[in-house]
Amino acid sequence: GSCGRNLAGPHDPAARFTLSIDGAVLQQWDAPPGFFLHVFDVPAGRLSGDGPFAGLTIQSTAASGSAVIQTAIEQFDLQDAGALMWGYAEGWNEAEYNTTLGVWRWTSDRSVLRVMGSRDIRVSLVVESPLRYFVAPARVRVSAGGRQIASTALGDTQTWSFDVPGDALAASGGLLTIETDRTFVPAERDG
Repeated sequence: GSCGRNLAGPHDPAARFTLSIDGAVLQQWDAPPGFFLHVFDVPAGRLSGDGPFAGLTIQSTAASGSAVIQTAIEQFDLQDAGALMWGYAEGWNEAEYNTTLGVWRWTSDRSVLRVMGSRDIRVSLVVESPLRYFVAPARVRVSAGGRQIASTALGDTQTWSFDVPGDALAASGGLLTIETDRTFVPAERDG
């Protein structure tokens, strides 16, 4: 699967991504302006080539018209069938880097993780203290489909872990929704 962005403006055309292996098209999909997550299967034996590695390329063009559209692939993962794989779907902001934390992400009031697979898993989120920004703890809820998986009030910087039953993942199509009651836009707070 791949996560990325169509960096065009909200009224610009979708970007058409073409994924090829050794020059032969395997996948093509359109992504409107903004973030996207695209998941696909690679048929068995399709990665075999003349040498020890197959050449995989991803190209983007405008889905309509001739405008040049800037795009970015930010996460790409290729795993054997049955391996745990996940990606950031809607509601997540661009990854940032901090020398202490490493790579981390802001989330909106409602964000989605897509998990490929249907076995029981444990999710661990390292959460910065909401009290740095708010006077009260944040209420955070995780659901899969309409089924509540976990809920807590977070006040301290901590690692929050919870178990997700495989049947809940299967029923939701692998979508874990994380909702919080405390959000803000950083630029509106400190310029």
